[in-house]
Amino acid sequence: MRFLILLLYGGVVYASLLGAAAAAAQSSLDPLPLPAGLARSIPADAQRGVLQRSTQGVATIGGKELRMAPGMQIRDTHNRIVLSDALGQPHLVKYLIDAQGQLFRVWILTAAEAAQP
Repeated sequence: MRFLILLLYGGVVYASLLGAAAAAAQSSLDPLPLPAGLARSIPADAQRGVLQRSTQGVATIGGKELRMAPGMQIRDTHNRIVLSDALGQPHLVKYLIDAQGQLFRVWILTAAEAAQP
């Protein structure tokens, strides 16, 4: 009986330690803002528009459907690469088109970047 009590107690302690470790790991994954004075390098020739994901491999910007180029990158406001499937709502973006007319690079704009022309 004593063994079962010790086993149960050990399981409770292990579960609480595991929960604390998971919470610490999650907080370390929370995005940090870019350091002050450090701006993303969005090319000057990038166009501006509202991005909506239409179907697999196709996005709509300003009512125009564009195929997504192989290797296309979408950067979020923290400059992380995100998958096109993760785009749920329309986003104000700057984007580049490749030589074949396909969507090549996309930057989702922060509030400060959106306020700039």
